[in-house]
Amino acid sequence: MKKKVNLNELIWFLILIGFTCYFYMIISTNKLTLFVHPKMVKYVKFALYFFIILVIFQGKNIYAIKKAKKLKLGYIMFLIPLVLGILLKPEGISIDSAINKGFSLTSQLKINTLKHKHTVLADGTEVCDINEKDTHSTDNASGTLKGALESISLLKETTINMTSGNFINTYDDIYGNPHKHIGRAINIKGFIYNQKGLNKDEFILSRIVVSCCAADAQLVGILCDYSNEKKFTEGTWVNIEGTLGEREYKDFKSGEVSVIPIIKINKLEKTDKSGNEYIYN
Repeated sequence: MKKKVNLNELIWFLILIGFTCYFYMIISTNKLTLFVHPKMVKYVKFALYFFIILVIFQGKNIYAIKKAKKLKLGYIMFLIPLVLGILLKPEGISIDSAINKGFSLTSQLKINTLKHKHTVLADGTEVCDINEKDTHSTDNASGTLKGALESISLLKETTINMTSGNFINTYDDIYGNPHKHIGRAINIKGFIYNQKGLNKDEFILSRIVVSCCAADAQLVGILCDYSNEKKFTEGTWVNIEGTLGEREYKDFKSGEVSVIPIIKINKLEKTDKSGNEYIYN
C-alpha cells in the first residue's frame, strides 16, 4: 500500500529546513555579529545543530497518519519571519536607528562599563581588582582583566590610540577622569553626530556599542571641536587626530551642567567604516 504524504508534517519539515539553512547562511557568511555579540555566537551554533536534529526526526513524520486534515494556519507565524530573513539583506542596526534611540553627553558620566577597580598604591603601583559580583566565570574575569590592563598601559602613553579592542575601557577612563588627560593627543575613528544644542564648530564623534544583541545597541561618543570651513554630513565616518581637553556642558533637555571631555581636532580625514561598525562590550 502506497503511503500518503501528510501535508501538515511536510510543511513543518520544510519550515525546519528553511530555518536550518538560514542559520547556516548567517553563520557561514559572518553576518551573525550584525545581530548578536560575538560571545553569543556559540549559542546560535548550538541552535543550528538542534535544528538539524529536528529536521532528521521530522522527516520520519512526513508519512504519519493523523486525523487532522486541515492545513494549520499557525505555520504562517513561522513562515513570515523566515521569508523576511531570507529575502532581506542583513544589515544590523543603522546609524539613524541608533541616533533615534537617544543620546546624552552627560549620561555618559554615569555609565560604568568596567568590571574592575583601578587603584594606585602609595608607591605608584597600579592594581586592578575584579568585581566578583559582575564576573560570571573565570574566563570572563580573565578577559576583563586583560582588557583593563591593556587600557591602563595605553593610557600611560603620550598618545591615546583608540581602537575597537580597547575602546570601552579607554572611553570609560576618559569620561570618568577627563582632567587626567588634558593636553594628551588622541587618535580615534567614528561617525559624526550633530546633536542639538552644540556650538556650530562642534559635533560628537560616535560609535555604536552592543552588549548582547542589536536590540540593546546604544550610542556613545566624545564631543569634538572642529574649527574648519569644510564640514561633513551626519553619519560620515572619519579618522581624527586631536588633543583632549574638558569643558562645561549644559544638557539641552535636562539643563544639567557637567564637566565633560572634548577633543580639539588637529586633523580630520574622511574614511570608510571598514567592516563591522559595532563596539562590543
